[in-house]
Parts: sequence; structure tokens; C-alpha cells
Amino acid sequence: MIANNATKLTNKLIAVMLLIVIAVGSFLFVSKEVTKPEFNRTTIESLEEKEEIVMRLTLAAFLNAIAILIVTSCVIPIVVILIFVGIIKIFFGFEIKTNRLIPIKSNKIADSGRDY
Repeated sequence: MIANNATKLTNKLIAVMLLIVIAVGSFLFVSKEVTKPEFNRTTIESLEEKEEIVMRLTLAAFLNAIAILIVTSCVIPIVVILIFVGIIKIFFGFEIKTNRLIPIKSNKIADSGRDY
């Protein structure tokens, strides 16, 4: 049993030593190679190509959000008000005259023969 525990401990120590050697080798040799710009050139070029696509998708999402905001905060309340005005006209028989909102042409402009 003691020999079995000793072999397990030896195997664990060998595994730890091997992991330490791999970490030191990675730090000293591999890290220098993978941080060079030449090593990552294709990745950088690919990301630069996709940058325009991402910007367009972001703009599309932003415009979509603005359109939804405008519809929900402006158009829908105006439509609700118009519906209520229509219901009030039907139930109470009110007549809303809108001819005051249309500007009346002056005789001076009409007689001058000019088109404005």
C-alpha cells in the first residue's frame, strides 16, 4: 500500500513538473512567435473586412429602434386621440369645422395674377 501511494505521488510530481516545463517553454518561446504582427496578419485583415458589415448592422439596428420609438411614442397616441374625437363626434353629434385652418387667399394676391 505504501508503494502504491509512492507511485501515485511520483506520477503526480512528474505531471506537475511536465506542466511547469510546458508553461515555461510557452512563455519563453511560443509567446514571442504568436505576438508578432506577421503571425496574426490574416486574422487582422479578416477583422478589418468584417468591421464595415458590423457597422452597417449596428446602424440598421439603431434605425430600427428609432422607428419603433417614434411609432410607439408619437403615432399611436395621435391615432388614439383621433379615434376618441371620432367617437365623441358620433355620440354627441359635434361638428368640427376645419375650414378655419385653411388659409384664405387675399383678393390682392388673387387679382395680381401671380401664382404663389
